[in-house]
Amino acid sequence: MTAAIHEFSPAQPRYPEPKPIIGQQVAEPYPIDSLPDMMRNAVIEVQSYVQAPKALVACNAVAIASLATQGLAKVRRDRQLVSPLSLLVWIVAEPSERKSFAEEFFIQPVKSWVREQLAATKTKWDQYIADMDVWEASRKGIKLHIQKLAKDGDRAGLEKASENLRSLIEERPKRPLVPKLHYSDATIQAITDGLQKYPTGGILTSEGGAFFGGAGMYSDSIMGAMAVYNDLWTGSEIAIDRKGEGSVMLRDVALMMSISVQPEVLRKFISKTGTLARGSGFLARPLLAMPESTQGQRLYKSPPADFPALALLNDRIKELLSLQPAHVGEDGRLSRVTLELSEPAKAVWVRYYDASEKDQQIGGGCEFVRPEAGRSADNASRLAGIFHILEHGLEGEISRDNMVRACTIAQWHLGEAKRFLFASEMPSQFSNAEEVSKRITAYIRKRKAANMPDWNIITRRDILRDCKVAGVQDTKTLNPVIDELLEADHLLSRENVGRSQVIMVNPRLLEVIP
Repeated sequence: MTAAIHEFSPAQPRYPEPKPIIGQQVAEPYPIDSLPDMMRNAVIEVQSYVQAPKALVACNAVAIASLATQGLAKVRRDRQLVSPLSLLVWIVAEPSERKSFAEEFFIQPVKSWVREQLAATKTKWDQYIADMDVWEASRKGIKLHIQKLAKDGDRAGLEKASENLRSLIEERPKRPLVPKLHYSDATIQAITDGLQKYPTGGILTSEGGAFFGGAGMYSDSIMGAMAVYNDLWTGSEIAIDRKGEGSVMLRDVALMMSISVQPEVLRKFISKTGTLARGSGFLARPLLAMPESTQGQRLYKSPPADFPALALLNDRIKELLSLQPAHVGEDGRLSRVTLELSEPAKAVWVRYYDASEKDQQIGGGCEFVRPEAGRSADNASRLAGIFHILEHGLEGEISRDNMVRACTIAQWHLGEAKRFLFASEMPSQFSNAEEVSKRITAYIRKRKAANMPDWNIITRRDILRDCKVAGVQDTKTLNPVIDELLEADHLLSRENVGRSQVIMVNPRLLEVIP
């Protein structure tokens, strides 16, 4: 090993502190203490066993709470600003982060309640099927009779038969309201059709590629799909055009989302849509999370005998779901109560709203994420409403404490949106450098644990072989990454030794990169 390399030997105690890579946003820990006690305890319990990122587990719990409450209430900030409790939760994570595994713990009361409702309405449904068979046969018979009368030129008989058909159409059997709360890879048309049949539901999927790359998100239909999703989030009435059926108004319905998507899939979607996704506000509405991976740290754990905190939360979710039928009218529309903010809660919300607005000024922290910052306070009010119902039901005003909790969590998600968007828009050498640095750190951590000599001295070949990143496949793409890591003091030196390039890694990376 050369003298220049030994000059930076790990035995020497003085190393520069690694600097953030240009455009790199530091991940803040999820503010789990801001969740309501019942939810926080369940999240901690599940995360301890599943060992998925804490933010991922928390987002699953919050999303299911939104699904359980969005059909019960809205939240009012003032006379003009009223929002549903529907949340769009997007988790940006690599495969195998155990999103499905974690979600399964929280979705059980939803599945159980839907099964019970299906069993309870089976008799009504069977009767409806029989009545529809009779109705369809009658309609077909009258239409055939009308064709014959028209052919015979019997105007009086034709008028009478037409009147019979109109009467029959008015007497069409009414479809029983059978809950369908869970959509996975449905198109926007399937979802709006479903909401006409039952007015509340959620898109819950761990395969975000099916959502962002599905048939409803192709270029010829994407604008319409995003407009419908935006209107559903806002709670606006939607005119649904059906070929041959005219226009149908969809009103008083609720749709939430909980979608896990790989970073590259979401970046590809943003690239494919150009300015549409952000310009339309579609990307501004979700509570986005990009949790740090726990892969490689999840050693085997035997499952506990029970999950008492989770059971308490799930019982509460099922209890709230049982209130839902009373809020669904015979016309299939929701009838929701309106939650009001207490004066102290309103003061907290106004402060957060104003701070988010001021931060959008030139030079402010949210200058480049204005659409996302502009909707953060709305999401905070929704979170506060969900927390209130979870703790107190539909009675009373939203408290200051719940609004503080909600604003803290909304602000965290806004920070996550900034991290993702900055990472998506920075030049490739910077985003690649961040990922390569993480993998180099993991690599030298293993070498140190194995008591290898010169554990923080590696070669360019080591990086290409053992620290692989999709965008860094050869020396041509690796060299600018090494330049950036040297500039940020993640690497301390590099020197050509024979045919190899020997690189000294800053040992202090072990302190700052988990």
